Amino acid sequence: MVSRVLAVMCAVAGVAYAFGPRSPSGDAAGATKASVIAAQQRIVAAGGPAVQGELSVSAGKPAQYTLRVTNRGPKVIELRFADGQTHDFALRDASDREVWRWSADRMFTQAMRTRALGSNEQVDFSETGAPNVAAGTYTLVATLRSTNHPIELRQAISVP
Repeated sequence: MVSRVLAVMCAVAGVAYAFGPRSPSGDAAGATKASVIAAQQRIVAAGGPAVQGELSVSAGKPAQYTLRVTNRGPKVIELRFADGQTHDFALRDASDREVWRWSADRMFTQAMRTRALGSNEQVDFSETGAPNVAAGTYTLVATLRSTNHPIELRQAISVP
């Protein structure tokens, strides 16, 4: 009987943690946040014959990262995802070491999912984050985690 109650309590605690409030960057409250300065350039890459990705960064404190995925083909395509995480953003330093990842302290469902995109339809995956990193130049890596149309885009950004 005690083990059943304990199991239920653990399950409730896990759900509360998964859906509980978080700071925008996942860092501890009160930590010094760096603002990101980046040119408003857009990086474009292909994710298959009909899928195109664009990465943009809006400077600010905190910065906003947007991965835009567009179906350039004449037919509807289906983006397939192995779990609830559709995208991710990471910062890498000059040595190509990862120093920040948007999804690092987040939990995602384990259910497979799909997202249909009609011809010339687009979907934006935007996140806001102010990584706690030293001033310098970094590479922002945006990833569409689709199993059939994966996209990875990289853009150099500066943190003052």
